[in-house]
Amino acid sequence: MARPWTADETINLARAWLDVAEDPNVEAFQQQRTFWSRVREVFINLQNHQGEQRSLESVQGKWRKMRHSIHEFEHIYACFHNEENPRRAELALEEYRMTHPDFLYLPEWHLLRASAKIYDVILSNMS
Repeated sequence: MARPWTADETINLARAWLDVAEDPNVEAFQQQRTFWSRVREVFINLQNHQGEQRSLESVQGKWRKMRHSIHEFEHIYACFHNEENPRRAELALEEYRMTHPDFLYLPEWHLLRASAKIYDVILSNMS
C-alpha cells in the first residue's frame, strides 16, 4: 500500500503542475508523458529530494484526485456570485461538505486559482 500524501507534498504537486503548465518556453501541445515527467521532476526538486520519491503514476493519480475535488469545489464557489463577500470561500466549504467529504485542497485551490491562465485549464478535462 502506498504511503499517504502529506500536506507539503500536495501543495508542492500543485506548484510543480503550475510551474510546468505556465512555462512559456514549453510547447503548448507537448506529449502527456513529457508533461508529467517534467511535473514529477519539478515536484521532486520542490521536495528537496526528501523521503521516498513518488512514481510518475503516483504523481498523476494524486493530481487527478486533487483536480477532481478542486473542480467540484470551484463549481460550488462560483455559485456564490458576490465577489465582495469575505465569507465566500467559507460558504462554499459549508455547501461542499453537504454533498462531499471534507475539502482537503484549499491551499492548492488558492494557489491554482491565482493563475489566470490556469483557471480555465483546471476546470477543463486536462488530466
